Amino acid sequence: MDIKGKIALITGASSGIGEAAARLFAAKGALPILVARRADELKRVQAAIRTETGVDSIIIPADITRDSDRQKIAGAAEQYGISLLVHSAGITAHGKFEHTRPEVLEKTMEINFYSPVYLTQSLLPAMRRAQGPRKIVLISTPSALHGIPHRFAYSASKAAGHAWMESIRV
Repeated sequence: MDIKGKIALITGASSGIGEAAARLFAAKGALPILVARRADELKRVQAAIRTETGVDSIIIPADITRDSDRQKIAGAAEQYGISLLVHSAGITAHGKFEHTRPEVLEKTMEINFYSPVYLTQSLLPAMRRAQGPRKIVLISTPSALHGIPHRFAYSASKAAGHAWMESIRV
């Protein structure tokens, strides 16, 4: 997909894979919309992108687990339009199954699965209005396909995301 001139919304853009994706998209001529909780880190990434590529990205400090923040993100998508959506925000969880508290599983599922699903639903109207090809990407791991010892919550959340992406792909 040629992304030059496209607008790409990336969650988890303040570090890791999300930051790398934002930098790559800007280098290839896309306008990145950077979403993450930490405004100071988003500003750092924005400055780095501007220095490296001359692209002035858009930042949206937001927590994708909050409905009000998802609506704020959807409002920006309506304003700018988006062709690419990259779900990179996520967390991991470690621990033996029998010692894992329910809130650990719930938080892992909320961040890695439910929030991307709900955010995508709120962004679909804006994406449908975009011209040309549109793509939704969920950053995943082999843990989505095979349970990893002492990481059942993480594996389960990524497996749910994998099945969701397969379900909506068509």
